[in-house]
Amino acid sequence: LGWEEDYYLISAATGKNVPPLCRDIMDFIIANPREAETQQVAPEEVKFKWEDYHQEQLAEYQFDDDEDWDDDWTEEDDEGIEFIYKP
Repeated sequence: LGWEEDYYLISAATGKNVPPLCRDIMDFIIANPREAETQQVAPEEVKFKWEDYHQEQLAEYQFDDDEDWDDDWTEEDDEGIEFIYKP
C-alpha cells in the first residue's frame, strides 16, 4: 500500500494494542485542534406570548367611561353604608 507512517496491529476481540493506538490518536487530536468557525449571530429580541397577548387585548378593548359603578357611595355620606331593613 505504500504506507510509510506508524501503523498498529490491533485485536478488537482481545483489545491487544488498542490503548497505545487510542493514546496516539488523542495526542494527535490535542496537537492538531480543529478550528471551529465562529458565526457572529445578532441576538434577537425575545418576546413572550403572555406579555404581548395582554397588551394586545388591552389595546383592543373599548373601555366604557362608566361612572355608575360608585353610585352606592357618596362623599357626603359620613355615616358609611346605609342599611335598609325590611320586615
